[in-house]
Amino acid sequence: MNHYSLTSRSDLKKSLLTLASCLSMIALVGCNSDSVQEPLGKQIEPSACFWVGPYNIDHPERNFAYPDTGANYWHAGYILPEGASLTLHGEYPYARYISLNSYRADTSPATAITDKDIVADDGSFNPYIQGAERQKLLREFTLAVAQGQPAGELPSNTLFDYADQGNKAVLIYRIYVNDEGQDEQGGVELPAVELTLSSGEQLYGQQACDALQVDSDNLAIPLVPKETYGKIRLNPAFDPAKNPAVWRAAYNGAFGIQCNFLGNCDGEPERKVNYYANAECGYNYLPWTEQGDGFGRVEGGENKLNEALLIVRNMLPKADFAEAIQNTSVPGDEYVIMGEYLPTTEYMRQADFEALGCEI
Repeated sequence: MNHYSLTSRSDLKKSLLTLASCLSMIALVGCNSDSVQEPLGKQIEPSACFWVGPYNIDHPERNFAYPDTGANYWHAGYILPEGASLTLHGEYPYARYISLNSYRADTSPATAITDKDIVADDGSFNPYIQGAERQKLLREFTLAVAQGQPAGELPSNTLFDYADQGNKAVLIYRIYVNDEGQDEQGGVELPAVELTLSSGEQLYGQQACDALQVDSDNLAIPLVPKETYGKIRLNPAFDPAKNPAVWRAAYNGAFGIQCNFLGNCDGEPERKVNYYANAECGYNYLPWTEQGDGFGRVEGGENKLNEALLIVRNMLPKADFAEAIQNTSVPGDEYVIMGEYLPTTEYMRQADFEALGCEI
């Protein structure tokens, strides 16, 4: 089987530089065969067949996990053959942030590994470590994807899929805010798959995808049962839209309905979420969704156009940032923990807002 370098895009840059050097010196000494460099990266066949996506704002039918204006997601759904092991070979994208996440059968997040915690391969470097040089070319990593749940402390560079034998596992790969001029993938290939069967045989590319029975369809958007949402939405006492708006840390879908629509925000719910950019005068407009609360996606449902969900994502705070949303622990402590860092809201007409000029 012919394998292709994971670093094909980076190697192309290196090859062009080598060629340019040879052309500039040919009149003097010429270029011998030793001048042509072999690819420095691992030789693994690409596995675009493993990933479905991208999930982003350009594809409203792929609204799983709420992709925002700076995000591109891909998902992989697969069934691991009995006794097999799965490895991902990737390159750190040229982007602000990345993560790989596994999801439970109920679509709630299970485990995640973020860019700064992914240890680079020998000879490579991680551009997301504080103070790292971000533009180096050799930027490869290897991740093990283990079946089931961890028994103790998580091993390094390991993601558990939380799936039982024979059941489908789901991974999501996130890339946030690509460098200027880079494509949706941040200038590198999507992580490639290496599947090792119980017999010891190793499969790559399409052969691995076939053996894993990978998804080809978009992930289904998790929905509240139509009858439940329709009933609570009709009662004005359960209207989640407040003035001023109330900001809450996310815990899980069921608690979100209970708290936002039924007003029952007490207790210590299980946190089943990962804690979920410049303009003149320092402000900008976020277009209001044309689908409102989105109930029209369900057959027989009708959108409430004046209601929508607004999410503010806070990524990887510094360890000494006490006001980070990651430090919230129970519903209602958001204002105490975050203080002035929790957004405040005020409703006003657009004309009144614009009349304020830059004196906001």
